[in-house]
Amino acid sequence: FGRMQWRMLFATMIGYTLFYFMRKNFSFAMPGLEQDCGISKSMLGNFLFCGGIVYGLSKFVNGIVGDKVNPKKMLCFGLLACTLVNLAFGFAPQIATLFGGEAVTKAVGEGGEGVLVPSAALAWTLGVLLVANQFFQGSGFPPCAKLIAFWVPPKELATKMSVWNTSHSIGGGLV
Repeated sequence: FGRMQWRMLFATMIGYTLFYFMRKNFSFAMPGLEQDCGISKSMLGNFLFCGGIVYGLSKFVNGIVGDKVNPKKMLCFGLLACTLVNLAFGFAPQIATLFGGEAVTKAVGEGGEGVLVPSAALAWTLGVLLVANQFFQGSGFPPCAKLIAFWVPPKELATKMSVWNTSHSIGGGLV
């Protein structure tokens, strides 16, 4: 039992570390989105605001769902969905082109230089992908908490949760 308990603890730590890594990597993409795609800081801020609201609601909803489903399957599904959404970020201009024509247009700035202006399709594509990522991110903690509570006796729960909580720091360190 003890060996399986530690195995489950480390498996959920790895899973949640990956969730955390995929949630925090958008901040590193923001400067590139500004420079290469012409997405403004206010647009990015709006994406982050909406994503934060959806993430909070998702944790609540997924907490209810997590009580009724297999936690291992929920954890795997959430990680797979987040991975697919993160991969789609890399193809956002192509996805935007499929739905709305040009992803980025060039306009003439005040000094006569070319300025990138995102199309509405690109802005919507990035916004929807970020919000979708945040929704699936909310499915990370509930199955971990359920598995830990199932495998760890109440006398050891605080200590084991403290060990598990290092997954936040590990995920932040990877980013």
